[in-house]
Amino acid sequence: RIGLPDTQAWDFAASTNKVTLLARQWQLSELVALQQSADIQAHGTLEGELPLTVSDGRIIIENGYLRALPPGGSIQYRANDETRALAQSNPELDLALNLLRDFQYRDLNSEVELDKAGNLLLALSLAGSNPTYYEGQPINFNINVEQNLDPLLQSLRLSDNLEEQIESSSIH
Repeated sequence: RIGLPDTQAWDFAASTNKVTLLARQWQLSELVALQQSADIQAHGTLEGELPLTVSDGRIIIENGYLRALPPGGSIQYRANDETRALAQSNPELDLALNLLRDFQYRDLNSEVELDKAGNLLLALSLAGSNPTYYEGQPINFNINVEQNLDPLLQSLRLSDNLEEQIESSSIH
């Protein structure tokens, strides 16, 4: 579910509007399924807040977060052959892949920022263990991903425009 904390007004004449979206009872398995990859399975329940500002046609997210609810959950990542080949020359990557084969997390936290230029920053932290490695010793992962979403959004718009043109030409 995604909702609003209370009744909110939207001023269509204003150049800027703000709203906070509340994420409740998000199933990590369903979010991972959106990736359409058989390489990863994950379980757990998430909640969070995404404070959105819509300014001059741009969406900005400041201090957004998602976090796992207790008792946590699990992540099972089965690396494909290409990733395994890459890991053979990178001991840190090989260790991370082995730990993520059956990672039981107690904490999963993600901070979300999206600036006016379309730069998305995701800061993910995981705390847990893999019972088959290092006698289940606690492990912490910190992963930061930065990506500009503008090229992706532009590609989606071009795809939609092409689809509309094909549909309109086939109707006539």
